Amino acid sequence: MSKLFSLFKIGLNTLSHRVVHAPTTRLRANADDSPSELMLEYYSQRASEGGLLIAESTHMSKDSCGYPGAPGIYEDAHIPGWKRIVDEVHAGGTRVQYTDFPIYL
Repeated sequence: MSKLFSLFKIGLNTLSHRVVHAPTTRLRANADDSPSELMLEYYSQRASEGGLLIAESTHMSKDSCGYPGAPGIYEDAHIPGWKRIVDEVHAGGTRVQYTDFPIYL
């Protein structure tokens, strides 16, 4: 078996393989910077049992947005959209890490 499909321990998590989805800023957030349905579909399509997905960068304030369409997480109203994405990715067996935070969800 190749190393690509062997167990890999990262932090407190053990992955079933070494295929990690790198962060990609898709610029598909809603006009209010909350995660969109298209983002939910994008991330859920990339979930794989025992894998790791690194979510795109999110801006931490209205003034810190680098690109129109980039998602934010600076208002309470943004949290439910991200929670739906994380829940959907977890249902596919994948762990999630945000690029802005050194935590795995």
